Amino acid sequence: MQGNKVRLEERAQVLSGKLKDPYDGYGKILSTANTFPTRIFWLVGDYGKTDFNIAIETPEIGKLICDLGENSSIGIHPSYRSNSELALLKKEMGRMEKVTKRKTLTSRQHFLKLRFPETYHALLKNDLIEDFTMGFADQIGFRNGTARSFPWFDLSINERTDLLIRPFAYMDGSLNEYLKLSTDEAKKSIEKLFLEVEKYGGDFIFIWHNETITDHGIWKGWSSVLDFTLSLKKK
Repeated sequence: MQGNKVRLEERAQVLSGKLKDPYDGYGKILSTANTFPTRIFWLVGDYGKTDFNIAIETPEIGKLICDLGENSSIGIHPSYRSNSELALLKKEMGRMEKVTKRKTLTSRQHFLKLRFPETYHALLKNDLIEDFTMGFADQIGFRNGTARSFPWFDLSINERTDLLIRPFAYMDGSLNEYLKLSTDEAKKSIEKLFLEVEKYGGDFIFIWHNETITDHGIWKGWSSVLDFTLSLKKK
């Protein structure tokens, strides 16, 4: 629709089998999960204006999720709409559990959207025990001032809950799309964050997307940044 002839030709070659899907980064995810604790969050909402996922009922997608789940934890990526239509979360979790044949326990919100306290109330109502949304989209660092995981304290009822918040230090899009860092600049920023976490304790959690590790388009060369991060955790 945008008249991008290069992308149209690329898509035609992929659909005809002449070219491997340039956004298929699942092989790298599988190899990473063999060495590092990896959690995968899958978007299973209805396709719409803010949710651009392939239906989980597609046999190939279901098999891919199960394959990835052999060495990694599969969580849910609740749809953007589920933050305002809370009943959707239960529906989406049902879809996920039908494919994985196991209870879904972890989540990360689409676009990092949080509505306090409604989002966390919905997670607790659906028996989710961990959430990985606590972080910035346009910056790196610690949104709640710590890298330590902590149980969410619900101020509306003045009680500690069973929902464990897992803050992340950086996200791939923050480095490239928002901060416009080069890969070398990104590595320096990541190492600084890592050393802070190592010094004061906590979990060095970071978020990547399947298309950003494929070295394609605006992400050319960025898989090396993920590899650099993983090398820090080996030291």
